[in-house]
Amino acid sequence: MLASALAWARRGFRVFPLPAGAKGPPFWEGWPDFATTDPEQIRAWWTDTLTGYAQPHNIGVCTTGLCVVDLDCKHGIDGRANFEAMGGVFDTLCVRTPTGGYHLYYNPGAQVVTNSTGRIAPGIDVRGFHGYVVAPGSLRCEGAYELLFDAPVADLPDWLAAKVKPPVERSTAPPMVELDLETSIASARAWLAKAAPAIADGTGEGRTLQVAYELRDRGVSEPMALDLMLEDWNGRCSPPWEVEELRAKVANGYRYPQNPAGVKAPAALFGGVVIEPPPESQAATRDPFRAPEFSEVALADRFAELHADRLRFVAAAGTWREWTGQVWRPDATLHAHDLARDVCEQASAECASAVRVARQIASAKTVSAVERLARADRRIAATLDQWDSDPWLLNTPGGVVDLRTGEVHPHDAQRHMTRTTAASLGGACPRWLAFLARITGEDAELQGFLQRVAGYCLTGTTREHALFFGYGTGANGKSTFVGTLAAILGDYAVTASAATFTASPSEQHPTDLAMLMGARLVSVQETEQGRPWAEARIKAVTGGDPISARFMRQDFFQFVPTFKLVVAGNHKPILHAVDEAMRRRMHLIPFAVEIPPEERDTELPDRLRAEWPGILAWAVAGCLAWQGQGLRAPGAVKAATDEYLAGEDALGQWLAECCILRPREYALSASLFASWDRWCHQAGERAGSLKAFSQALAARRFIPRRQGGTGRTGFDGIGLREWNGVQVTADSDPVL
Repeated sequence: MLASALAWARRGFRVFPLPAGAKGPPFWEGWPDFATTDPEQIRAWWTDTLTGYAQPHNIGVCTTGLCVVDLDCKHGIDGRANFEAMGGVFDTLCVRTPTGGYHLYYNPGAQVVTNSTGRIAPGIDVRGFHGYVVAPGSLRCEGAYELLFDAPVADLPDWLAAKVKPPVERSTAPPMVELDLETSIASARAWLAKAAPAIADGTGEGRTLQVAYELRDRGVSEPMALDLMLEDWNGRCSPPWEVEELRAKVANGYRYPQNPAGVKAPAALFGGVVIEPPPESQAATRDPFRAPEFSEVALADRFAELHADRLRFVAAAGTWREWTGQVWRPDATLHAHDLARDVCEQASAECASAVRVARQIASAKTVSAVERLARADRRIAATLDQWDSDPWLLNTPGGVVDLRTGEVHPHDAQRHMTRTTAASLGGACPRWLAFLARITGEDAELQGFLQRVAGYCLTGTTREHALFFGYGTGANGKSTFVGTLAAILGDYAVTASAATFTASPSEQHPTDLAMLMGARLVSVQETEQGRPWAEARIKAVTGGDPISARFMRQDFFQFVPTFKLVVAGNHKPILHAVDEAMRRRMHLIPFAVEIPPEERDTELPDRLRAEWPGILAWAVAGCLAWQGQGLRAPGAVKAATDEYLAGEDALGQWLAECCILRPREYALSASLFASWDRWCHQAGERAGSLKAFSQALAARRFIPRRQGGTGRTGFDGIGLREWNGVQVTADSDPVL
C-alpha cells in the first residue's frame, strides 16, 4: 500500500490513510486538512511505529480541488449507461472499483465542486470539496481498486460543470469577521436552511466539518453553532448525529484550520495501531536495511510476522510444525506453503495496478521462494533439541501433567510439546485392575511393579537404564498390557520392529532409530525364536548417552534417547555376552498365568478403552511411587531374570563344566581359548576371537599375567579340568 500511496502523491493527489480492507471512515476528524503529498508524512502513516513494518491501510484521495464522478453499477442501477446517455465519455484518468463501478477524475479549474449522491442521475455521485475517493492499490472484501485508464486528468466538460455546480454558493466572507451577533446568527440560520445535509455515504463527516467551518467563518461562536445545527440541519442528516457526536465534530471545525501548510496528522488509534510518524532515530536506522516492499525477502518477513506464533521449521528434520492449540503437529498437508501463497495473493492484490509485478508476485516461483526464505527467519527456525525438552511434563488433551506432582497445567505453545496422549487424566479403572490381578495370579507385588514401570514410561528420563522383557508362551495378557499402555500414551509411544533390537547379518538403517527420537515408550511385540539380542544397540539406547541417527535423505544428528524399551514375546532372544551391563539392564517380567480358552475376551482391549483416563491416572500414581521408592523389582521378576541370564550365559556354563576356579590356579590364554572353542563347537555357540575371549575373562575378574620365562599370557584363578581328554591337575598346564 505504501508504494501505491507514494505513487499517487507523486501525481499530485493529496492522500491519507483509510482502515485496511474498508473505504471508511477516515481515522481522524478533520481528515481533509491533513491529506498530503509529503512523502515523509506518507511513509510515517503507512509504517507501524512499533515494528517498522509496512501497514496495510487503504488509500484515500482528498477530492478538494478535483471533481471525481463516481459511477455505480449495482442493485439494478447502471451509472455508466446513464453517464454515457448524457454524452459522457471515458477520456480521463479512470479507476475501476471492486464492485464494478468507475471513478472518473476531472480538473474543475476555479469551480468549487460539492459532494452529491444521485443528484445528476441515478448511479452518478460526485466527490469534490472535502470529499474523498479510494485510490488504486486499496483492497476490500469484494476485490481491489484498479487503474483502468492511466490518462491525464481532463478538464471538467462544460455540460458536466453545469450539472455539478452547487445549488448554494459558499460564502466568501473572511474568516472570523467581527459582525453584529444578531446579524451573524440570522445569516448562519438562513445559510443552514439551504445547506445540504450530511449523508452516511462516506462523505458525511467531511460535510459536517464543512458546515462547522462555514458557521465559524460567519462569526458564530462554537456553542451557538452547535445549537443552530441542532435546530433543523441535523434533523435532515441521514442518519442524524447524536448530540455528543455533533458537539465533537463542531469542536474540530473550530479547532483546526481548513488548509494548514505542513501540518502533521494528530496521533489516532484504529485497531490498536498508532497512526503517527515513528521516532526519527528509528526511521534513520531502519529504512536503509529494509527490503523493497514487494520483494521476496519482504514477503517472507510478512509471512513470519503473520505466522511466527503458530509455525516453526526444523531444518534438521526438513519439516514444518504447526501449533494446534494443544500440540505442535508436523505439517503433513503443505499448509505452510499454502499460507505463503495467501501472503503472495494479498500482496499481488495490493499492487494490482502494476500488472506485471502483481503477476510475478502471484507466481509459483515467488510463493516457493517466500516459503523457503521464511524457514530461516529467526522467529520461525527451530532446532531438534528445543522440542519436548522437559522430561517431567506429559501433554494430554486436557492439559499438561507435571509428573513430579501430578498437577495439570494449561497448554502453552512455548513449552514446544510435539506429542500428546490419547486420553486426559481422571476416573477409575476397575476392569483394568481386575485384568492385572488375573494375569499376575493375584501377585500384589508384581502388580505394584507393573504400575511403577508404567509410571516410569510416562517420563522422558532413562535413568534406570532398564530393558523390560515381558515373557510368556501365549494367552497370558502381556500383549494386552503393553498394547493398552502404548495406546494411551498416544504420540509418546512408538511400535518398533523386533529387527530393530535383535541382531541381523545386515546393519539396520539409521532411520529406524531416528523414528524413536522423542518417544517415551518403544514397544516390541513378538520375538523370533533363535534370534539374538542386538546387545550393543540395546546398551546404547538404554545407557543415557547420545546416539546418532538420521532421517531419510537428511544429515546425521545426535539425540539422547528418552524412551523405555518394553518387549513382549513368546521366545527368549539369545544373549551372547551376559556381562554386568546386560545384568543391570535386563528385567524379565514373567507372564506365567495362561488364560483358559473359555475366559479369553478378544474384545477386552476395546472394553478397556473406556477406562483410558483412569488407567492414565493409575500410571501417574505409579510414576509418583517410582520416584519415591524406585522400580523395586519383586521376587518373581528377579528369579525369572536370573534364570534367563544363567541359561544364556555360555561363558559361565563353560567355566562351570570345564574349569577349576581357585585362587592358586593359572592357565595360559591359548589353552583356555582352545577349550572354549571346542566347547562352543559342541554347544552350538559362537567362540569369537581370542581377544574378545580374554576381555570376557578379565570382565569376570580373572587376573591376566605373563608367564615367567616364556612371556606367554595367562590368567590367575582359573585352570582347566582336562586338555584334549587328559585330566589336568591343579599344579600343571598342558604343553601346546
